[in-house]
Amino acid sequence: MSASRPPLSENELRRELASAAELLDPQPPTRDELQALARRRHGLLRTVSPPLLVAAAVAAVAAVSVAVATQHSSQPRPPATTGPDPVPTVSSTPPAPRPSTSHPVVPPPRPSSKESKPSTSASDSGSSSHSAPPPAGFVQGPYGFLIPQGWHVHPLVSGGGGTTFWGSVTREPNPDTASAAPFTADYVSGWLSAGRGVGLPYTSGHQPDLSIAAAGTFCAAVQWQPISSNEISFTCPPVSGQVPRGVLIVEPYPNGTKQVVVTLPAGQQSTATQILDSFH
Repeated sequence: MSASRPPLSENELRRELASAAELLDPQPPTRDELQALARRRHGLLRTVSPPLLVAAAVAAVAAVSVAVATQHSSQPRPPATTGPDPVPTVSSTPPAPRPSTSHPVVPPPRPSSKESKPSTSASDSGSSSHSAPPPAGFVQGPYGFLIPQGWHVHPLVSGGGGTTFWGSVTREPNPDTASAAPFTADYVSGWLSAGRGVGLPYTSGHQPDLSIAAAGTFCAAVQWQPISSNEISFTCPPVSGQVPRGVLIVEPYPNGTKQVVVTLPAGQQSTATQILDSFH
């Protein structure tokens, strides 16, 4: 056991306190300095009077605490472990734009369930069916059929007491004077057979009667055949080596009939067919 030390004087005590205060230096104390501080503290406990002892103990404890804290703060800190920056998630669907509050959002109008359809009236369909240009070498005539270019149109004349009308289109400038003349297209409307004792070409129900209609051809038909429920085609005896061919249409009751007879040579029957097919 170590020998006891005499009591410290007041000056020595102040030096001890000053030495303890040096420990407040921010530099961390060494191991030897800490041991010396402990020995001094042990001696103070034996020699210092109680008031001074308490003050010295408080100063020592404070110095040790500050030194330990300073040593702890002076140690290098491990670097913060940070992972890769998070990649922002981008939505594949762009956000819907928010409507402006300054203007009301008006929904688009719904399409109407009703569809406008073009008119299919009889007048429209009739005009469209004949709006196509005539074939080469023909023009549209005034009597409802095509005529060859350069032919001459003669006006209608009344016959049969005003019940029939007759007009002709001829290659030559002079009008036709016969029922079927060469190079002629004769047009007749009305009912020719009224003076022959033949009634109108209708049934009791006012429907077309084609057998009666065949008796009212412009020239005496030697052959006829129905084309539709109210039309027939017919052929008359040859005239000057040319064959008269015709088409007759029974019109609605009681208007009788209308017909065209084309008289051309055998080598020009394609022209006759073109005229007859255009008749309406």
